[in-house]
Amino acid sequence: MEIAPIFVSVEEAAAALNLGKYEVYRLCKSGQIEAQKRGSRVLIPVKALHDFAATLPSASEQSA
Repeated sequence: MEIAPIFVSVEEAAAALNLGKYEVYRLCKSGQIEAQKRGSRVLIPVKALHDFAATLPSASEQSA
């Protein structure tokens, strides 16, 4: 049985969102994506990625 991750690294979040890791760091710093610091690592809850993606405009909204 494989367990789905609860947290991902900044690099994994960047790949999932198709963004650069520095853009993900910026979004975390601005509070647009929830992040938690554990030692020297920044961890992002998978739910925070889904929540952020839900706030993005759809393609049809952008062309209007």
